[in-house]
Amino acid sequence: MKKKAEEDSADDDAAAPPMGGDAAASDTDCHDVFLSFRGVDVASLPGWVTGSSSSTDDIRKLVKAIKVELKVVLRKDKEKELVGIDKQVEDMMDLLDLEVSDDIEKILMVSYEELSKEQKEIFLDIACLPADVDYRIASFMWHNPNFPLSDGIDALHVMSLVKIGKNNELGMHRLLRDFGQQIIRKEDDLHPGTRGRLCNLELAWKTEKMEGTDHLNFDARDFNSMLNIRFLILDCAKVVVTEDWGGWRKIKMPQLKVLNLTGCADLLISPDLSSFPDLEILILEGCSRLMKLDPSIRHLKCLTTLNLRFCDELNMLPIELGHMKALKELLIDGTSVQEIPMSMGYMEKLEIFNASNCLRLSHLPDSVGDLTALSELSLENAEITRIPDSVAKLVKLRILSLKDCRWIGRLPDSIRNLGNSLEELDITGTCISKLPNSITCLGRLKVLKIDSCLIRELPREIGNLVNLEELHASHCKSLKGAIPTAIKCLDRLRILRLGHSIISGIPSEIGSLSCLQTLDLLQCNRIQALPELPSSLTCLCVSSERMKTLPDLKDLVKLEEMCLGDKDPKELICPSTRMKPTSRSRDLLVVPIVLSKLKMLELSHSRIRELKLGHDSRSCTHLKKLVLSGVNLEIVPELPSSLSVLSIRHCLSLRQLPAVHYLRKLSELNLIQSVVEEIKGLQGLTALEILNITHCEIRNLNGLGQLRDLRSLILSDCDSLGGLPDISNLKMLNVLVVQRCRMIPDVKGLMELTSLEVLRVSECEAESTQQVQDALKLVMERSINS
Repeated sequence: MKKKAEEDSADDDAAAPPMGGDAAASDTDCHDVFLSFRGVDVASLPGWVTGSSSSTDDIRKLVKAIKVELKVVLRKDKEKELVGIDKQVEDMMDLLDLEVSDDIEKILMVSYEELSKEQKEIFLDIACLPADVDYRIASFMWHNPNFPLSDGIDALHVMSLVKIGKNNELGMHRLLRDFGQQIIRKEDDLHPGTRGRLCNLELAWKTEKMEGTDHLNFDARDFNSMLNIRFLILDCAKVVVTEDWGGWRKIKMPQLKVLNLTGCADLLISPDLSSFPDLEILILEGCSRLMKLDPSIRHLKCLTTLNLRFCDELNMLPIELGHMKALKELLIDGTSVQEIPMSMGYMEKLEIFNASNCLRLSHLPDSVGDLTALSELSLENAEITRIPDSVAKLVKLRILSLKDCRWIGRLPDSIRNLGNSLEELDITGTCISKLPNSITCLGRLKVLKIDSCLIRELPREIGNLVNLEELHASHCKSLKGAIPTAIKCLDRLRILRLGHSIISGIPSEIGSLSCLQTLDLLQCNRIQALPELPSSLTCLCVSSERMKTLPDLKDLVKLEEMCLGDKDPKELICPSTRMKPTSRSRDLLVVPIVLSKLKMLELSHSRIRELKLGHDSRSCTHLKKLVLSGVNLEIVPELPSSLSVLSIRHCLSLRQLPAVHYLRKLSELNLIQSVVEEIKGLQGLTALEILNITHCEIRNLNGLGQLRDLRSLILSDCDSLGGLPDISNLKMLNVLVVQRCRMIPDVKGLMELTSLEVLRVSECEAESTQQVQDALKLVMERSINS
């Protein structure tokens, strides 16, 4: 019976309809997804015929066959290495919505049994942890001098049994999590009363229904049998936690490593923590009414992380902080702390101190120089006026961020002493007008950010920063003159941003920077010409009102993003500005773009008359985004079918677009201040989601009613547009704006738009029609009900 049930279940799963499109499209899509699937020869499975139209039965057989083969993929490979669920298998399992059947459990159990005892314990712990818990926090539960993390969680990660995300979130696939919890439940059944893990705090029997709430009320007795607990998160959306709650002093959890009280809005003072002597991580983030830390915090001799971020009312740190000799990470971002206690200097193991957006922090004590283990110091947006000279003693400091500390006017010359450690320096938005000569002693510096400063010039000895990889100096309005020729010594420079400055020249030596990938010179209006640029560039942005010639592009074969112009493209986007005739330049240009890797192209140059996108089928085949802004542009060639975004702005000489019916991937089309009268082939834009036509001379929108994927339609100031086709088929439309299109008499099909959330019809004949008025009422009702 059991086997029969499984067969029926497999048949039911196999009978699931394909995900969108016709049979032929499903075949093609499946081919793209499955051929890369490791361990499965999909092309040989029943029902798979590449390029042919499969029947529904064939597709069902194919899905069923893939499920069978998928189970094989989950087994150990030929080298007998442990196999978890990698990304491709995971995507497939989610697609097929597989559950932990007996077959899959047996396969996973083989891998589980090959884990060491310690690895099994870690695996089961993770199966019970909340989804996406911070890996760095959870890892404190598994500190064992005889069993390094590289043999534990790191090994599980390599085996694809757990995931570690970009933001250190620790994850586990649903099937693996269910499998782990099944093991835990079976162990509990075998040894009742000795449960070692609770995936949820099971205190439902203590619930008292309070008026207007569903909070859990509990006391210390509920934790009496949990002496070995290592990890405790109290969900403050369900649990009322205050400093005078009677349980804090009675709870005995000597092995507790992590206490997370994030978002406890009723907490005014941190609890008495003397009962948690081994606590290593304390998280009070988002306790918005917390005003004080209890003095018992001095007893936390093992505490390594204290997170007070966004405790808005906390305006002082206790002097007891000096007793926390093990503390490695102190986070007070977004608090109201006004000054740092002198005792902070005793925290000799502190590695990270973040105090960003402490808007009242006005002083940094000299004792900060005693934090000899400090590697990261972030004081962004603080009110401090100076950096103490003692910062020179921070010989392990790698990152120093003073971003938006607008009262800081200089860097101490003693910063030279950080030459063997400092890798990133950010003084963006400060009042610093001159970099100290000693900055060229920072031989290990990789990132220098001086955006929006009052800097007048770059140091002539900038070439001494031989490890520099990024130089950000955008929006430095006082930065002028030529860039020093010593820049040629920056062999590792990858990013150079000098946009919105008044520099007048780029040295020819820039061509020797073989690692340079990004060059940003937008709105550098004193630059007249560019020298030969390095072929390593992948992103080039240049605009200057005085630029006499366009840069030579023929050798920039790696370019993926390019913006060229004599105006800032953003300045040309003025929907409210009336179109005005412009004078033509005497020597207009024909610009050929033959860059096979190009993905984004923005042109806003008044001298460009004709654009040529390559000369063969291999040119610009990867172009995704095309933005054209140029008053004298007259001719645009056939557009590449790869486009997903097309914007035509302020092109007052461009009266005709090429047919667009073949742009099957186009999702966004913008026509702003254009004299184009018709969009030929509009009905072919089957993937279009956004259509914005503003200040245009467009006369008709034939084919609009066939754009079934359209989400947003904005028509503004189009006086020549005589009407709209029936739009009743636009079932996905969320936003419809029709304003100052005076000749549109009505909008047919409005009442059929079941997804409409925003409707504005104004200053046109259609505004007063009954259909528009009824549709406005319907949209308003939907908004109220939602």
